[in-house]
Amino acid sequence: MKMRKTSLTFILPILPLLFSCAGEDDFADLQAFLGQVEGGSQRQLAPAPSFPAPQPLDYGAAGLRSPFKPWWGPSDPALLAGKVAQPAGGQTPQAALRHRLEDFPISALTLVGTLRKAGKTFALIEDAQGAVHPVQAGDYLGNEQGQVQAVAETQLSFIETVPDGQGGWRRRPGVLILRGSEGCCRED
Repeated sequence: MKMRKTSLTFILPILPLLFSCAGEDDFADLQAFLGQVEGGSQRQLAPAPSFPAPQPLDYGAAGLRSPFKPWWGPSDPALLAGKVAQPAGGQTPQAALRHRLEDFPISALTLVGTLRKAGKTFALIEDAQGAVHPVQAGDYLGNEQGQVQAVAETQLSFIETVPDGQGGWRRRPGVLILRGSEGCCRED
């Protein structure tokens, strides 16, 4: 009974508001505006400007190289003497013949010893993971295609083939010194 009284107390003041909304249609101002827009004077739009028909353009660069293909090639003057030519397919020299030591930068390789067997001298190179690999002259090491030139008792000399920044390649000599000896690594 108490709940019914509370409900009536809230509903009774709201009822007059609800009935007042349902009364007359007081849209006179809206209807006046619509009448003005529909029947009023309409402004004429200016005609669209006419533009002259485009003239055909004769593209003069059709005979030039494509900007989406490498600009270097065997006849390119940028490949000067002393540089290694860019092989077909964009591979660096000897990129197809990979040695395990080519996965590491030269700075991660250490000369830990030499070994002479059957008249050949091998250098023992330790990689960044602690594995030791024998290499001899002609083998590759380092991620810049460093080719071993000579193996001596306390050092290994190599030549890396590095990009020259102009689409070609240049050779950069370097040396690995036996661990525990004075100095290490690269000469430029």
